Amino acid sequence: SKDPISEECSGFRNKFFVRSALKKDSIEHLNYLKFVTGPAEIPDPPTNAYPLIVKPTDSMVSRNVFKVSNHSELRRACIDIFTKNKTFITADHGEIVVENVYNNLPHALIESTLHGQKLSVEVLVHKGVRRFHVVVTKYDFDNEYFYERADIIDPNYLTREEDALLVEYIERIIRSLKVQSALLHIELFHQNCSPTFNLIEVNFRCAGGYIQELILKA
Repeated sequence: SKDPISEECSGFRNKFFVRSALKKDSIEHLNYLKFVTGPAEIPDPPTNAYPLIVKPTDSMVSRNVFKVSNHSELRRACIDIFTKNKTFITADHGEIVVENVYNNLPHALIESTLHGQKLSVEVLVHKGVRRFHVVVTKYDFDNEYFYERADIIDPNYLTREEDALLVEYIERIIRSLKVQSALLHIELFHQNCSPTFNLIEVNFRCAGGYIQELILKA
C-alpha cells in the first residue's frame, strides 16, 4: 500500500502542482512568468522584467536556483536545469534535441523577483490543523548561489494584526494543499503593501539550518 506521507512529499516536490493549487484557490503567491519544458520554450522577456528567478520545479532546496539579469543568463540557467533533469540531449554540432521519452511536465520555473523582508515559517500540521508555527527572518549573503542565514526573530516582529493575517494565510495554504500531517517550511515575503504576505514556496520538510533552535523556540 502507498504511504500517504510519502505521496504528500512527492506532490510538494513539484512546484507546478503547488502553484496550480494555490492559483485555483486565489492564494497570493509569487507571480510566475512561465513554466518551460525545453529550450524551444524559453521566452524572451522585456528588459524591464529582469531580474528574474529560475529554478527547477521538483527541487526541495535552493540548489540550482539562479537569479538572472538578461536573456543570455536566462537561457543558460534554463539549459543547466534541463541538463540536470535529463530533459534533453546535445546532438552533434551542439544542436539541442529534446527527448520525448521523459514526461511532459514542466521542469524549469521562471518567476518574477519580489522585494521585502524574506521570512520562513516552520509549521507543524497534525490531522489537517496548524498546531504551532515559528517565524524566522532570512538574509541572502550570496545572491549568486542563494546562500542564506536565518535568525529566529523577536515574537514582537509582527504586529498582532500581522500575525493574525499570517495565521490565516498559512491555514489557507494548508487547506488548499490538503496537508494532513507534516512539518512545513514555508518561505514568503513580508511587505508593507497589499498583500501583506506573498508566498515564495512551500517545502515538505523542516528548515535546513538552526533546527535545534527552532525546536527549542517551538
